[in-house]
Amino acid sequence: YNQSTMGNEIVFRLLSGIVGAVIGGLCSILVNSTLIEITINIVFSIYFGILFAVIGVLVIQLTYSESKETDNTIVRMSTNSFFAHTRMLFAFGGMMTLSGLLCFALQKNSFTHVNYLFKIPFFSLLGISIAFIIIFMFADCLNYCAITCPRAQGHSLVESPSQIYLLAGVAILMGFLYGFIFGVLDI
Repeated sequence: YNQSTMGNEIVFRLLSGIVGAVIGGLCSILVNSTLIEITINIVFSIYFGILFAVIGVLVIQLTYSESKETDNTIVRMSTNSFFAHTRMLFAFGGMMTLSGLLCFALQKNSFTHVNYLFKIPFFSLLGISIAFIIIFMFADCLNYCAITCPRAQGHSLVESPSQIYLLAGVAILMGFLYGFIFGVLDI
């Protein structure tokens, strides 16, 4: 490496860290705000309930139809990774569908007499679903921007299984923590 290349790499990594921190902060604010709105605003709750239920059913339906096709590229993967991929998508679809149903139940007035220990799993599941959608939305937007950028030469930023699992883990952790906090604080 010459000094110019190292300087450019340091600037690139610094900018990447700043952009990542801003996106992480935005995700955090959006998850928090969405949980608040779902609990206090009936229209917002119904909207997200329908949105989550539709997304969950679509994911389950697409995963089921994809698993039945033998010509699909996913089937060409090893059997263990295919079944792990399919199970993960079914679980995600089920979680989204259940979250959609929970949006109709988690109204402020309907949960006032329920102990906070019973609220924690509901808010955690809802928080995880919201975080999944928001984090993967940002990842898809970044991939789209990277692919359309002339200097990227058609490469996306988030494409490897380890990057996707990392995003899923962050979504689960962030959503669970916000849901836990909402349940404990009895919001």
